[in-house]
Amino acid sequence: IGGFAAAKLPAAHFASSRLFFRHRRTLLLSLITSSMLIEGAGLAAPHPAAKVGAVFASAFLSSFLWGCMLTYLEGRVTTERHVALATLCLIYAGNASRGALVSGSS
Repeated sequence: IGGFAAAKLPAAHFASSRLFFRHRRTLLLSLITSSMLIEGAGLAAPHPAAKVGAVFASAFLSSFLWGCMLTYLEGRVTTERHVALATLCLIYAGNASRGALVSGSS
């Protein structure tokens, strides 16, 4: 939770910056990839403190994603459909990951 909370103000500044508007697609894909790689490295880390640090860093970057994705989709004719689809995918992914955890621990 700390990573998400710490990132809110920097994420809002980043999503409204000229840099983001000039390179939206590249920066959005970079955020997604970086967050995934950091989380994966944390899972493979042998030391518990490294795992916690990786989760914090990944959550920090993940906090940027929703606002940046909405900024990327804004102003299109199909914005509402795209946002609805993204929301559906996030809900499904959350349920699928919890379902995998429950079935994997049995």
